[in-house]
Amino acid sequence: MPNTTSLRDRLRADLAKPAFQGILQQFKAVCPIASPYTSWSSLIDGLHKLSIHSNHLQSVVESILVTHRQHRDPRWPTLLTAIFLPVLLGISRRRRNWDRDDDDRLQNLVLAFLEVIDRVDPAKRQQQLCKKIINDTGRRLYDGYRDDWDRAQCVARFAEEYQAALTAPRPQFEDHQSVEIAGQKLITVLETCRRQGAVNEADLDLILQTKVHSCPLAQYARQRQLSYEGAKKRLQRALHAVRLHVQREFEGDLDLVPAA
Repeated sequence: MPNTTSLRDRLRADLAKPAFQGILQQFKAVCPIASPYTSWSSLIDGLHKLSIHSNHLQSVVESILVTHRQHRDPRWPTLLTAIFLPVLLGISRRRRNWDRDDDDRLQNLVLAFLEVIDRVDPAKRQQQLCKKIINDTGRRLYDGYRDDWDRAQCVARFAEEYQAALTAPRPQFEDHQSVEIAGQKLITVLETCRRQGAVNEADLDLILQTKVHSCPLAQYARQRQLSYEGAKKRLQRALHAVRLHVQREFEGDLDLVPAA
C-alpha cells in the first residue's frame, strides 16, 4: 500500500479513468445530488467540504453502498475510500503510537475500512451512517492491533524464558552440551516448518540469524535493507507461525521455539 501522498494521487488517477467516468452517469440516476457534477473528483472535492453529519454526504454514501451491494463492483469501494480519505488520514495520524510504520498503519486502516463497508447494510442504518462507518473502522483497526499486542505479550514472555535458559549458569559440561542439542533441535524444527510451508525461506533466514546465530535485529534489518519495525513485525509473525505449527503438528515442545 502506498504512502499518504501516493495513495491520494493514485485515487485521483483512478477516478479520472474512463471506467470510473462511465459509472458516474449511472450513479446520477440513483443519486440526484450528484447531477450537477461532471466528474467524480469535483463531486468528492465538494463532499470533503461538508460535515460528517451532512445529509448530502449521507445520501451519496448510502447510494454508493446500495449500488455496491447490488453489483459488487470494486470501483465503488475505491470511490468510498476517496470520499473518506481525509477522515482516514486523520485516524492514521492519531493512532501513530499504535504503529510507528506509517505505511503499515495506513494499509491496515484502509483494509479495516474496506472490511467495514463490505459488511455495513445501509438499510439497517438510516441515521448517522457515515459516523457508524468511521466508528466501526476505528474499532476494526483496534481489534487488529489488539491481536498483535496479545501476540507480542506472549512473544515477550517466551523470549524472557528462552533468554533465561541461555544465560543460566552452566557449571557442568552436560549443561553446555544440552544447550547445543537444544539449538540443533530448534534448527531441525525450523527446517521442518519450512518444508511443510509454515514459514518461507526469508522467514527461516530471519529466525536463524537473529535467534540461533544471535545477530541483532537492527543489524539484520540494515543488512537486508529493511526497516527495523518491519523486520520486528515479520519476526513476530514468523515465530508465531512456527509455534502454532509446532503445537498443531508435533503436540508441543514449544520450549524449543524462541520469540521476538
